[in-house]
Amino acid sequence: MPDQGYRVEPFAPSRKLTVDWLVLGERRHMIHGLVEVDVHGMRARLRERGLSFTAWVVACVARAVAAHPKVQACRDWRGRLVIFEDVDTTVLVEVDHEGEKFAMAHVIYEANRCPLEELTTQLRTVKRRPSKRTSTSSPLRR
Repeated sequence: MPDQGYRVEPFAPSRKLTVDWLVLGERRHMIHGLVEVDVHGMRARLRERGLSFTAWVVACVARAVAAHPKVQACRDWRGRLVIFEDVDTTVLVEVDHEGEKFAMAHVIYEANRCPLEELTTQLRTVKRRPSKRTSTSSPLRR
């Protein structure tokens, strides 16, 4: 059988109670946290190499998720876990279209495998030359 890019496992009965509590928690207030991280040194190194800070953040998060694949797992209709091997992520890129700036969603496939240079190039290319989705008929444009 060809490699599908994911595997399916049974969903642990011990986790079902946790999921039920999370569903109940959707009706409650959200708790937000504030985290402060010193990235001053890293920003300077990225600037020296001409690399994107956003691309670096995407790379860090994608590699962290790849190290713990159950973070992005979902349940199928049979209640089994579907665990994806690759990390695909969406990044909002500010693009200029006909003199107006707006955020365009861009999907980065296999972000956990992309080198930082490739992520930087991809994001800068999208910013310079937005895809056809940015036409006046686009839902993002409206």
